[in-house]
Amino acid sequence: GKPMRSLSYAYPEVRRYIINHIIDMARLGFDAVALLFSRRVPLLHFEEPVAKRFYEKYGEYPYDLPLADKRLNSVHSEILTEFMRELRAALDEAVPDRRVEIHARVLFSMYDTNLFGLDVRRWAKEGLVDVILSFPQRLYEKLPPEIMLPNDRIDMEKYSVYKETSEENTTYFNTDFDFEEPYVDCYGNSVGPKSQRERVEE
Repeated sequence: GKPMRSLSYAYPEVRRYIINHIIDMARLGFDAVALLFSRRVPLLHFEEPVAKRFYEKYGEYPYDLPLADKRLNSVHSEILTEFMRELRAALDEAVPDRRVEIHARVLFSMYDTNLFGLDVRRWAKEGLVDVILSFPQRLYEKLPPEIMLPNDRIDMEKYSVYKETSEENTTYFNTDFDFEEPYVDCYGNSVGPKSQRERVEE
């Protein structure tokens, strides 16, 4: 119920607003547009369009799921891929005599990027993006096992108590680093590349 600091890509009106600004710039003769997806993540949360789409696909609402839930990632990915398709089509229509490239700056690793619905593999396969820039930034939830239910949902009552009484933060954020080791997600899995070489190769 708290207001967010940024506009949500879940709403078609927001996507149109962003695209219209990009089109105005592209018409000035720019060779490419750079989308800084490393700013203000998550770009989507549990807004009404997200919750409705999740319910239509899975028959339940996602409000007590961790951000690492693959079904939630999938819904976020669908919406952000729709934005990329809309942007590519709008650029092609507005500047038909040349291809205005799309450059996407995403997060540290493929895992970090997918966590927030930035499906760069799909974008590349569909020809929606020309350049991918991996930026050393990480953001993820740090959910202690005691607030997780056996069905991998968050016990919201325990979560509220934990937020009020613990000095630990439930989110981790770091940026402008050289390399970070894999971390353990809320399911107990080690995630992320084990070396800089593995990160670059992925």
